[in-house]
Amino acid sequence: MATAVTLSLSSLGLLVLARWGYGLATNIAFFFRRSGVRRYLEVKPNPGAGAKESWALITGSGAGLGRALAFELAGWGFNIVLHGSNAAKLEAVKEELQAAHPSRSVRTLVLDARICGLLNGADLEAKLNAAVKSLGDIHIRILVNNVGMPQARPEVRAPFDALDTFTYDELLINVAGNAVFPMLLTRALYPQLIRNQPALIINMGSLAAEGFPLFPSYGPAKAFLMASTAELRLENRIEGRDIEVLGIDVAGVTGTDTIKDDPNLMLPDAPTYAKSVVRSIGCGHARVAPHLPQAIFLWVIRTLPSWLGDALKANMIKGMREEAAAKLKNANSAQ
Repeated sequence: MATAVTLSLSSLGLLVLARWGYGLATNIAFFFRRSGVRRYLEVKPNPGAGAKESWALITGSGAGLGRALAFELAGWGFNIVLHGSNAAKLEAVKEELQAAHPSRSVRTLVLDARICGLLNGADLEAKLNAAVKSLGDIHIRILVNNVGMPQARPEVRAPFDALDTFTYDELLINVAGNAVFPMLLTRALYPQLIRNQPALIINMGSLAAEGFPLFPSYGPAKAFLMASTAELRLENRIEGRDIEVLGIDVAGVTGTDTIKDDPNLMLPDAPTYAKSVVRSIGCGHARVAPHLPQAIFLWVIRTLPSWLGDALKANMIKGMREEAAAKLKNANSAQ
């Protein structure tokens, strides 16, 4: 009896170690693959039709990671649609992008993601349809749902806080911008993406979706987006559509509107992260963490026993809240 129990426990331990080892090896191997982005540049025209240049629409591309993704995809040969809510910001990025890549075409799309929390019914539908109609003459083959709205402006209040400290409007608008807007924009663009197959949708997620505390609206909204990614990926398989859907687990990028720290091993700058995102295209997975140190961290978080993972998440975010509150206090004192 004792021998059987020992053998069973040993076998279980070996299975656990094998699972850990396989996960780690898979994560490391991923970072030596080539990007599959070129297949979305190789346009095969329909019989009797001329070839069309490929375009990529990146939401939230007026700054930060969205801007970096626009430059990265332009470097691969895509024409770019810059999206945001600030027209002047987009025009400035457009000028920079065209100066860096003079052979590429660049457009801007001004559309506030908050409309999904401010409008409804016919008004919302009209806004989305008008935006998509303005792009009807180009060949959009890549949609990057990058737009991300922080729970609060960091210059006004600490970005990490409990549910009861936010107003109803703050919660509603945040969920609308981070979850509803990407879904509805994808729906509005879907007829074009289907027509332009093969096509690609990239949804930018967040570490907050792993159940980290003090993200009462942002974390669940990003979890919704990742669930939508998995659903849409399999939906396209059932419908026989050549539309790749890829979710990106982002654990932090500096050089954005909300994070301005110096880059380090765990916190890459936006251009570096943009390159890793593009390298992930065509990997065959529903979700990936394209930056190796972050991938290992996420793998550890997901593999730990729940009680240990919960303690790590709570302590980590508690410390980040205290640090953010101290920075805000110092900034207000200096004014």
